[in-house]
Amino acid sequence: AGNGLPANHATEESFTVDVDDASLPVFQASPSGPSRGTVIIIHDIHGANAFYHDLARRLAAEGYTAYLPDLFVRQGPLPEATREHAMARGGTLSYPTSIEHLKRTIDVAERRSPGKVGMVGFCMGGTLVMLLASREPRMAAGAIYYGFPANANRSENRPWQPMDEAAEVTTPLSGFWGDQDHGVGMDNVAIYRARRR
Repeated sequence: AGNGLPANHATEESFTVDVDDASLPVFQASPSGPSRGTVIIIHDIHGANAFYHDLARRLAAEGYTAYLPDLFVRQGPLPEATREHAMARGGTLSYPTSIEHLKRTIDVAERRSPGKVGMVGFCMGGTLVMLLASREPRMAAGAIYYGFPANANRSENRPWQPMDEAAEVTTPLSGFWGDQDHGVGMDNVAIYRARRR
């Protein structure tokens, strides 16, 4: 394409969505032809960085309309791009608020690009995909990359545990974890799977 974008990629834009007392930044990448559906990307604790923008563009190249909301709208950018700063900022993010922001993103996506809506989330975002799957009937499918089915440290910001809600999920989900991922715990993944049946 000469501009560094995939050949099938047509447009990209950034806009904001009004949420409570904030304006949620959203990046959108769209295909050149008819859209095969919508994918909302939920980032990890490092935020809506270059990796996720690239993923949105790659999804657009495959024919999907991709939306990437920046859930750290209230916290702002990282002071330094380190794991320690990302973990500290991540701990201040409210999951209940994030769920509401993602629902608003679905509202906007439905108006802009009607069709089925899928979600893909990474780490923190994977956890939010699991939580949305039991709360959001408009979600047609979800992909979880190393999300956390268990929540050993519940707080006001993170009050829920996905494995407790697994039986309520009717949305098709695909989950991807490393079998040596001791942070997530394959025993917790097994419990989540068993409760979905």
